[in-house]
Parts: sequence; structure tokens; C-alpha cells
Amino acid sequence: MADPVTEAAVSNASWCEAIAERLISQRNLFAGSADLLTVWSDAVAVAAETYPGLALVGYEMGAHLETALPSGSPASDHSGSG
Repeated sequence: MADPVTEAAVSNASWCEAIAERLISQRNLFAGSADLLTVWSDAVAVAAETYPGLALVGYEMGAHLETALPSGSPASDHSGSG
């Protein structure tokens, strides 16, 4: 029997019509019992290696965003709040 998945992240590159650019979308990250910052750092590194030169975007807010930032995830003011 295979070991259960304990941490994961989903990344994909897609076209963003609003800025006419391809972006990496990082989402559905979970760490299980692993260190969340380590999982974020690994996910950012794999996404950057898989899609070199593309900007990384995510959907984190509040405490989740604060955890993602030290991993190398960029912050922006495009939260949709104005």
C-alpha cells in the first residue's frame, strides 16, 4: 500500500487576460504535520523551476499570506478590495 499524501501544492501556468501575461497559479497547498514554511518554500522552488521566468500568484489572505511571504511568494495589492 502506498504512503498517504501528507503535503502537496497545485501549480499551473495559464494566461492572464487582465495583464496579457502568463502566470503561475499556486493554490491548494496543505502541509499536514510538516512545517508549513518548508512546504511553501519547496512549492515555490518547484514552481519556479518548472515555469522559469513566470510570475507566481496565489490567493492567500491574512495569516495564510503571512506564512507564505517568507517562502519567496510575492505580495501584491491586487486583492480586489479597491
